[in-house]
Amino acid sequence: MTKKIKTCDFRITNHSRKCDHYIEGKIDGLGNELEAGFCRLPKEFRCIESLKHHLPRVSHSSRKSFIQCRMKYYYNQIEGRVLLPHRQTDAIKAGAIWDKFLELKHEGKPTKETIHKLFVKYKVSPVLEAKLTAIIKAYITLEIEHNEPNLVNCQHEFVYPIYDVITYGKIDRAYIESFTESKLTTNPDFHRKLHYLQAQLSTYFLSNENYKSCIVEIVKMHKGKPKANESVESFQKRLYHSYIARPKSVFLEYKEETKTFGYKFWRTEFDLPQILRTYEIVNRDISRAIKNNEWYRNDLACHVPTDCEYLHRCDTGSFSKMLYGYKDKH
Repeated sequence: MTKKIKTCDFRITNHSRKCDHYIEGKIDGLGNELEAGFCRLPKEFRCIESLKHHLPRVSHSSRKSFIQCRMKYYYNQIEGRVLLPHRQTDAIKAGAIWDKFLELKHEGKPTKETIHKLFVKYKVSPVLEAKLTAIIKAYITLEIEHNEPNLVNCQHEFVYPIYDVITYGKIDRAYIESFTESKLTTNPDFHRKLHYLQAQLSTYFLSNENYKSCIVEIVKMHKGKPKANESVESFQKRLYHSYIARPKSVFLEYKEETKTFGYKFWRTEFDLPQILRTYEIVNRDISRAIKNNEWYRNDLACHVPTDCEYLHRCDTGSFSKMLYGYKDKH
């Protein structure tokens, strides 16, 4: 259990209706708040007074966090605590850098300097840097097509209500009647099975009734390390040349004639009513958890599928400044 959502001890009104520390959450066209707001104080995140009337916005990932472990949801969504970028796992670092590279490519700015800044930000190891550099260079050399004329936006943000609770997310590439989700992974089998994609892609389909299909682009990252007596630079070059010679080994379902890759799924393959029902149930449970202080740790999820980012917090009882920071308040 953690501290109960109670009356705020820092409330300052100065004879105004709202606290001076208050930051509004998402509002509609009439000025009505649609989600719980935030606190301006440095060691606070969600406004605990606002939580009495509104829920935090819900995404596919926050919904999944709540189902996995309520404490994980609480730390992330109520207290706003996250691992510092350089403390993330290699898988999270690689995925974040890959997403940013695709965004930069859309903007025409994926220079060596901008990519290097990402490596510095996340403090990636020389071996991980070599793997990512080989993939990025191969992607550029192969001139993989993005269907730019029909592209609406890269890292496209969406917001829509499900049962009066704001649902939000980001789509890697949004088009007029479709979208593309990119996955950089060492375990491609997981990401090409409809069963594991159901919840995330359904959330995206529900954001726009015009989406008829989607492409899941799977980029397979090398699991291994440099050979004995092989330098990191030679390792990177070896990977790059193997990717150019055999694009399908890294860009799954690569098609030479169109310079595209990925697996196509249709809207009709997804059980959208069931996902809506799931959100309804989870939103109700989140509301009850906030109201009644129903937060507990699920020990069965601490190492599934990998070590939880809050494992150190649960083991020590505190957030180390060397490991954790705060999310942006927006």
